[in-house]
Order: sequence, then C-alpha cells, then structure tokens
Amino acid sequence: MPASVGGSAAAADAAALERLLGLEVPEDRIALDPEPERDAARLLVVERATGTLTHAKVRDLPAYVCRGDVWVTNASAVAPVLTWLQTPAAARVELLWLNELGGERWRVFGQTSKLRPGSTLTGPGDLLARVVGCDGQFAELAVTPPATGMPAWFAAYGAMPLPPYI
Repeated sequence: MPASVGGSAAAADAAALERLLGLEVPEDRIALDPEPERDAARLLVVERATGTLTHAKVRDLPAYVCRGDVWVTNASAVAPVLTWLQTPAAARVELLWLNELGGERWRVFGQTSKLRPGSTLTGPGDLLARVVGCDGQFAELAVTPPATGMPAWFAAYGAMPLPPYI
C-alpha cells in the first residue's frame, strides 16, 4: 500500500485496521514483510482462564499445545481472481470472482453498481461475460470462457486480492 501523504505505509495500515476492525494497532506491530524464518513470526497467546496475554513466537507453539487440544489449520490458498472487465460503455469494472455456480455461471463481488442485467462485459484473452443479475453488491455472470479455460485465464489476467492494509 502506498504511504499516505505525510505518513508511512505502516501508519496507513494502522489507520485502515482501526477503521475496518475497530482495532488500535501501533505502527511497529504491523508486519509488512514476512519473517525470514517462518517460525520467528509473532504469536499472541491468550490464556483463557485468566485473560493473560503473552507475546511469543510461532516456534514456541509446542509449549502451548496440550494433549487433547483441537488443532485447526487453514490450508486455503489465495487465487488470482481479482479482475478488471469493461462494460459496453467502456467503463472499467473491478470484480472479485467468488465461486462458479455451474453451467459457466459465476458469482462475483465488486463494483456491481456499474452492471446492468443483459449487458455483456469483455475482458482480456477473449473473455465474454453476460450479466444475468445483480443486487448492488453481488452479480451473477454467464461466462463464455476463453479456449484455455478459466483457471488459466485467472492465472494470466487475474491479480491477488489483498486486504487494504497490506
């Protein structure tokens, strides 16, 4: 994220976190770059019984895990599904592709106020998408995918959707 006028990127990130999540985060606590050693990443441990907060490192995790604890991992990956298409009036529309609904139909999120049911959007690589419907926040598109298929199209023309504070 570019630095705000007269401030640092960390200051802009801290302001975004406070605005979005209601969290007051000191600038020096925002990780803008990953740790060179992944297990050196910071870890905040909350003792549920007392509410005590302990600042630790990921490498300290074994000390906090007990027999019988439930371990939940997040194996999800971010896909490059942020795209920019054009309306018939040549307006650029930013869309985040959420999921395929089946039958070459997709649910998207983004600047759907620029979309009109029945209109056709165009994208790079010969992508065509007809707007089936929209509710102001989400839209459904009927897509004529390029010959390479949608996964290859996203890889070639999509961008990683990143939170505004990164």
